[in-house]
Amino acid sequence: MQGQIKDKNNIKIFILYLMREIDYPLEYGDIHDIVVQDGFVNSFDFSDCFRELLDAGNVAEKRDGETQYYVITPHGEHVAEYLSSGILRQVRERSLRSAMRYLSFKSRGATLSCEIKAREDGKYDYHCEICERGEAIMSLSMTVETLKQAERMKYNFDGNAEEIYRRIRATLADSGGF
Repeated sequence: MQGQIKDKNNIKIFILYLMREIDYPLEYGDIHDIVVQDGFVNSFDFSDCFRELLDAGNVAEKRDGETQYYVITPHGEHVAEYLSSGILRQVRERSLRSAMRYLSFKSRGATLSCEIKAREDGKYDYHCEICERGEAIMSLSMTVETLKQAERMKYNFDGNAEEIYRRIRATLADSGGF
């Protein structure tokens, strides 16, 4: 996995890139979760940089009754369009995929969880789950040999849970000639 984005200008460009690609008003909490969910940006840096984007006019505040939303401004779109190529393509693609999954899951009331626990025998218990509206629609537990293997599985699940869910469901539903 790639490391964190540390440079404040790159963090701001990253935030603008995601907002530009999503292209509709979002609440602050959703923008925060989308930006920090893959670990490329930490929460403190996000908060600091987002405030600076507001102050600079790259992001604007909108209200719909009591709800406060944020949108990217034309100036922010221009910045994202011309400077986002400075962020690794893999980081942009993974983050955008995760953001779209987050928004899709949120609209359905879905949440993801994944945990790794060390065992006394040196192996690791891996457990991941997808819940919709408080009910587990997929729960998977496995024992794996190494921490590295478990972390790789967690990384793949976090980045592509919907596809993994679809494939497991399709595999199990295939009659295989029965």
